[in-house]
Amino acid sequence: MAKSEIKIFLDSNVIISGLISDKSAPRLILDLLCHELPLMQAATGQYNLEEIERTINRKLPTAYPVFRVEQRGQIFNL
Repeated sequence: MAKSEIKIFLDSNVIISGLISDKSAPRLILDLLCHELPLMQAATGQYNLEEIERTINRKLPTAYPVFRVEQRGQIFNL
């Protein structure tokens, strides 16, 4: 029996919470996905990426330039 891939949709809240907290459930999810396990795939949408950008710009303005550089590098192309 073939194993099916689990696609995990990440909303903006999970991504932002996971980035700013080192001991939270969202952080654990992001950490697991960073290991590129063969049966788990992350997904998000363009609207979520735009919401993350607005939130970082508003609440973490010093991190915004880093976010822009990383976004161009496809880091958030989940």
